[in-house]
Amino acid sequence: MQSSAYRKAISSINEIGKDNVSGAAELMEKAGECLLEFLNSIENEKTFREEMINICKNLAGAQPSMAPIFNLANESLLFLEQFPSADCQSMLKNIQKRIEKARKASEEIAKLGSSLIEDGMTIITHSRSSTILEIFKEAKEEGKNFEVVVTESRPIYEGRKLARELTSLNIDVVLVIDSAIFGMMEVADLAIVGADSITRNGVVNKVGTSGMASFAQGKIPFYVACSMNKIFPLSKKIEIKERNAGEIWNERDIEVKNIYFDKTPLESITKFITEEGLLAPAMMIEKMEKMRVSKFL
Repeated sequence: MQSSAYRKAISSINEIGKDNVSGAAELMEKAGECLLEFLNSIENEKTFREEMINICKNLAGAQPSMAPIFNLANESLLFLEQFPSADCQSMLKNIQKRIEKARKASEEIAKLGSSLIEDGMTIITHSRSSTILEIFKEAKEEGKNFEVVVTESRPIYEGRKLARELTSLNIDVVLVIDSAIFGMMEVADLAIVGADSITRNGVVNKVGTSGMASFAQGKIPFYVACSMNKIFPLSKKIEIKERNAGEIWNERDIEVKNIYFDKTPLESITKFITEEGLLAPAMMIEKMEKMRVSKFL
């Protein structure tokens, strides 16, 4: 019989799977909170291991294109493989350590990303990323004055949320429809976007990123800001699924495709802004090659 803690964890994972607004880093925080709450509510140590494995398997598939969630689940399962007799307290400490590491990475990325921003610059970004928000916040706190061009990011307009957040920080913002961003690149100094994941086949991010990166070639630097936990193992294949077509248009007689993400070739990226420094695409591939996947996934 499933414990109440297990059922609550599965319910939380289902909510994570439905979240179309939060970025990968924010969803990883929610996933971490879900696991910690489960571990703090264990009712029976004897069923802990089996329930933990099932929870992690569900979590890994909640947002298939978002590496931080997969990696949190995968690393938790690898811990159970390495320490078969691990109890819930040792598991809890392991997850807390990984969550704290992710938070520190965000701080380091913000500082490094800010170093690329100079007074008077116009910077382009796409969709909404908490990592990107922290970079701009850090730059503003350092006394820099700059302008950010934000796409509204259809169909649920998460770019509008970023525009409001930046305005509240007294950062100059220009909001444009998605297709207008290409014209804005003619007056921009650089582009910085976030990422849901990095795969051998490219950067998975909000649809439109690939076109922007291609158009930026030879015009402006195109950076991707991401922590190392956004890298998928080299062997991991991901499927980019369509979302609810009703978010675009409820029309019975017309086929509507709601494509949320695309893949940007790694060679289109100038550099990756990470907690380990500014990394070239080839270095990201090297990291993927060293990653393991749990036998449970």
